[in-house]
Amino acid sequence: MKLTNLSLAILVAVGVAACGGSDDNNSNRPMDPKAPSNPRNNNNNKNNQADSKQTVDPTGTNVVDNKDLTKVSTVGTLQYVRREGSQYDRANNPSKAASASPLLGVTLNNQNPSLTNIVLARQELTRADGQPVKAQFAGSSNPNPLKSNGEFQQGDLGSVSLQEENFKNVDVLAGMYQARDGVTAVGSPDEGKAGKQVTNNVDANGAINTRPLTDGKKVFNAVVTTTGSPAGDNYPRKFSDLTSPIKPDDISNIAAGDKDKAYNMSPREWSTLNSPLDKYKGPGVYSTDGKEGYTAIIDPATWKKAIAEKTLESGVNTKDGKGQDIYYYRGITQAANKDGNKLEPIRKTVTAKFAHTHQNGSRYGKGLVWWSTPETAFENEFTRRGTDRIATNDLDDANKLLGKDNAGITELKGDSRAATNGLVRIGGGLSTLGEETKFNSATGKWEDHHNTTTRIFGRYHLAYSKDNTTKQVSLNSYSGARTFVAEYDAKNENRATQYSLGAKPMTLTRVQYGRVSNNLDLDAGQTGYRDNFMRSDFVRKNNDGGVDNYFYRGVDATSIEQMAALPSNQSAVYHGHALMYGIDNSFHGSTGNKGRDLPNAFAPAGSTAKGIGLGNFVEARVNFGTKRVTGEVYNTWLLDPTKNVTTKDKLVQFQGKITGNTVVGSADRAYLAGDDNATFKASFFGDKAQEMGGSFNSVKDTDRYSDAYGTNDWGGVFGATRGETNTFQGDDGKNVYTD
Repeated sequence: MKLTNLSLAILVAVGVAACGGSDDNNSNRPMDPKAPSNPRNNNNNKNNQADSKQTVDPTGTNVVDNKDLTKVSTVGTLQYVRREGSQYDRANNPSKAASASPLLGVTLNNQNPSLTNIVLARQELTRADGQPVKAQFAGSSNPNPLKSNGEFQQGDLGSVSLQEENFKNVDVLAGMYQARDGVTAVGSPDEGKAGKQVTNNVDANGAINTRPLTDGKKVFNAVVTTTGSPAGDNYPRKFSDLTSPIKPDDISNIAAGDKDKAYNMSPREWSTLNSPLDKYKGPGVYSTDGKEGYTAIIDPATWKKAIAEKTLESGVNTKDGKGQDIYYYRGITQAANKDGNKLEPIRKTVTAKFAHTHQNGSRYGKGLVWWSTPETAFENEFTRRGTDRIATNDLDDANKLLGKDNAGITELKGDSRAATNGLVRIGGGLSTLGEETKFNSATGKWEDHHNTTTRIFGRYHLAYSKDNTTKQVSLNSYSGARTFVAEYDAKNENRATQYSLGAKPMTLTRVQYGRVSNNLDLDAGQTGYRDNFMRSDFVRKNNDGGVDNYFYRGVDATSIEQMAALPSNQSAVYHGHALMYGIDNSFHGSTGNKGRDLPNAFAPAGSTAKGIGLGNFVEARVNFGTKRVTGEVYNTWLLDPTKNVTTKDKLVQFQGKITGNTVVGSADRAYLAGDDNATFKASFFGDKAQEMGGSFNSVKDTDRYSDAYGTNDWGGVFGATRGETNTFQGDDGKNVYTD
């Protein structure tokens, strides 16, 4: 294979490219990249200086990042966020943590379409040990991530592909469906190791071909109970699998010695019937029995503390004593019949099995990633702590299932049980899950939260082998979210009584985007690759010596000629998913209609817990006639689950001008006064601009470097695909535009 002629991004001298195959007999050796026009040797990761006169386009010359956008198609951007302990790029940038996002222009098509690696730095410099370095890359030197039988395949010197590393961290269907076939069985000799990758996420018709997780023993409720949550341990939540339904603790015989004991009050609507049903509890909500797996509704739980004999505190607690969420999966709702002598179901909650097997399953959420997906699929103890090893006694039952216990230590071994889906889950009276960073109001800083080595989506985020050929895994991103029926009348399943939200998985075939975190210090890199290429190891996001690299890139970039051939009356809408940092995901009421915007404290009448949201999604509206792009990064909210109506809560609004296949413009956080005037860049991919990749960065091109993770520091990357199209005469001659 070759590391071939990789791009040099003049702004911060970093490039995005990939290793590729070759037909020559030196195909296992890297090849020299083009020499920078003005090489500067040093031993401190010093990159080439930017040409400050051409980093932006104030005069309308169409030259951005030293690229004439009327002549050159771009293929991506790359931004770094450097940790305090990292020495990367200290010569050019001694003190600021973050870089701008330069446009990159070298095609990836013939280098490595499987995208097994990413080049993060291009420079001519020398290590302290005298070893010269021309480029630093992360991933594998092998252009194929898999062997023909589906086993992961490493490159020279044990280099691991982006797909193998990302397999541990990202799975769009995580928690909702049976584990991918690469996850070895519990109890097997290879438990915890990545197995063979031989199955795609979809069948030949594009439908999800994995079964929903219907094993109630692998999904959990979490409540505070008298027996499981002692006061001496600060009332921790107790996990129990769904096959053990939650019931409220008996409060009828609270003795004086029971002072300070915790009493579970959930399910919330549980009440006692008088004779002849005094031995039953109802009418009210019951937790599921787990026979058909998880359900589409999670209810917050509550508890009270005994303060005296036969007396509980007046207020209810909605978190455990340590501030953690407590909740249960809703099952049926029962009520006494009109004669008062029998309990009857009046409402039923949709289960995973029901949705998957129903002839009208899409109405009930089939094919979606539900808001009620188990919490470990959004984030878990391993992603939060940034480690592969945690003492088993420190883990709850749900997190224990993510690894293999080894002498009291639960370890991740490389399979995907701890992988997360990339969504942000908000609302429902529970904590927000899935964010890259969380804001610490005491310090005024955004802090690391999702501490994985990678979070990569889109083209070849994962791979599988079929017919001795490596292929990309489908369903690698999202196009948005929609409602579905989550609960229905027990006597008429066509009558919905409550709705929920589910994200819509989609497949990007050209664009890849996300984050990779690496140690880019020169002395830490692996040398021994041809022509002084050096591999940088993956590190977790919270590693003090690491660098977080946010990027988008793609194959089949739309050429200048292809862009020019698009009819001038064409407009289109692109839908996708973004990986953002430094963004407040709480509900802001930023609906886009100022006359209807809702106050920050908005919640449906009678509850602050009912509204639920999913994100982060992207909508970009493109007019190829006027050469303009406008759009938003947003979360989809279901503010009143009794109504099938969603609200788009805008987080970022952006706009830009199209030149060639490239968009350059500005972006602003929609929920704050003023204008961030952050940088927005994007590129089109496909012969008819079928896909779009883009980036946002509060570090402006003119500044080149700035702070990171402060109150006003934010950014992100996205991938999107073309959905609605109008006023365009497509190939079929019927105003229908298709790929």
